[in-house]
Amino acid sequence: KEPWVVGLPVFSEFRLDFQQRSGYTENGFGGTVGMDVTSELEMRLGGVFRGVRPDSSGFGHFSRHRMWGVEGGVRYDTRDDFWNPRSGFVFRGNVLVGKVFQGQQGRSRRQYDFNMAYFVPVGRRSLVALDFYASRVTQTGGIFPEALLRLGGIQTLRGYREEHFWASKAAWANLEWRFLLNHRSRAFLFLDLGFVDDPLGGGAALWPVGYGAGLRMISRVGRLGLDYGLARGDHPGLGKVHLQMINEF
Repeated sequence: KEPWVVGLPVFSEFRLDFQQRSGYTENGFGGTVGMDVTSELEMRLGGVFRGVRPDSSGFGHFSRHRMWGVEGGVRYDTRDDFWNPRSGFVFRGNVLVGKVFQGQQGRSRRQYDFNMAYFVPVGRRSLVALDFYASRVTQTGGIFPEALLRLGGIQTLRGYREEHFWASKAAWANLEWRFLLNHRSRAFLFLDLGFVDDPLGGGAALWPVGYGAGLRMISRVGRLGLDYGLARGDHPGLGKVHLQMINEF
């Protein structure tokens, strides 16, 4: 990310992605130009490319295609700290409009992602944090499986395996009681609630619930996240350990 392009409150970003998944390879790149309208409001607009290529184990399950699209987003952020907020509110919204090409055939794809988070202090070193998310993907002629939303794991619904749910629309909330250990570390208890449709299972609605405890801290290799979660109906021996590491440079 490059802030203050040509001396203006305008920033630019470029990203390059490559993922090897079970059955296919996914790659992409994108560029974004944004503006800090105020100290709290940010707006951005950019372009994106994504390509999917099935491997030998994915033929017949995944289709080779590519997508070009335009995406726009907005963020309104009043948090008092980026990493460990004690109070404030943040709203993020992003809309993607794209064209998917499978051979010479083109299909329209849309994706909508929204997030709201509230942080309410409770005492000197604790607070309640509520994160709410909603996402939806649509595509003319049916959504390819590899374009579905992936939920489950440390970033969405804890207590479930990573990418346990594949959905075309989903909503979920993460409720946490946090105890601040220092400026950049915290321990917490959490409750995750979700709604997920299941297009691969006939379109049935699922209502996952997860709960547990976690830790966020700074280590020599970066920010470390460690959560222990239980899904609804699990006993302690069936809990999931979620590990996340973020390195900044």
